[in-house]
Amino acid sequence: MMSRSSRLKDTLFFTGAIFVIPYSARFFYDLNDIVLRRQEEHPELDLPRYSDLIASIYYISLFLVLRFIFSNYIFHNLGNLVIRSEKWTAEVREAKALRFGHCFFKFLWFIGISTYSVILLRTKAWVPPILGGNGSTINMWDDFPFNRVDDDLKTYYILQLAYHSHSLIYQFTLIKRGDFLEMFFTSRCYNSSYLFLLSQQLC
Repeated sequence: MMSRSSRLKDTLFFTGAIFVIPYSARFFYDLNDIVLRRQEEHPELDLPRYSDLIASIYYISLFLVLRFIFSNYIFHNLGNLVIRSEKWTAEVREAKALRFGHCFFKFLWFIGISTYSVILLRTKAWVPPILGGNGSTINMWDDFPFNRVDDDLKTYYILQLAYHSHSLIYQFTLIKRGDFLEMFFTSRCYNSSYLFLLSQQLC
C-alpha cells in the first residue's frame, strides 16, 4: 500500500506534467510552422525534412531487438559468471546479473558511438583542433540559419535519435522501482529534450 507521502509525490508529478503538456504543444506547433515555412521558401537548399526521421523507426526496432537478446541472454549469462554466487542470495544475484546485462549493452553502445563520433567529426570544418579536428568554430556560422547537414552527420543524428528513443520505450519493460516517477521525470525528461534537439537538427 502506498504511503501518504508517496501518493502526494505522485500527484505532484502528474499535476506538473499536465501543466507542461499544453505549453509544449504550443511550442512544437510554432516550431513546426517555422520548419515547414523554411523548407517551402528555400527548396533549392535541399534542407532536411521530417521524412528523414522515418529511417530512425527501423533503427529503433533494431535496437529493441538487439537489447532484448543481448541484455537478457548473452550479457545476462556473462553477468552470472562475473557476479560471485556466495556473496548474494539467488534472487539478488539474478537481479544483479540482469542489471549487468543492460548496463553492459549501454556500455558497448557508448564506446562504439563515441569512437564513431570522433572519427566522423574530426573531418568537419567547424571542429577545432582542441576537439580533435582541423577546423574552426567560426565555420559553424557558414550559411546560417540554412546550414546543410551532411549525409554522414545525418546518419549519426538518426542513430543517436534511435538509441535514445529505444531507451525511452524499453524502460517500461524493466522492473518498476519506488523511484520510477522521479527517474522518469528527471533522466527521461533530459532524454526527451535530447531527442527533441536531435530531431530538430534533421528538420
